[in-house]
Amino acid sequence: MNAPEQVDLSKYLDGVRYPCQRDELLQTAAAQGAGDGVLGQIGKLPEQDYADIGGVTRALYGEP
Repeated sequence: MNAPEQVDLSKYLDGVRYPCQRDELLQTAAAQGAGDGVLGQIGKLPEQDYADIGGVTRALYGEP
């Protein structure tokens, strides 16, 4: 999935305990003050376990 703009997810996902599911990513990002655009992108992630921030980034933006 290509996002219009890559954001620094680490500032919104600080404190996430991996592995985790999309819902935990959404809750943490919202608590960290992420805007609707960021929350919308995270909300489009597939329901699966994410091992680390790298897995989240790859799922959102593809391989670097």
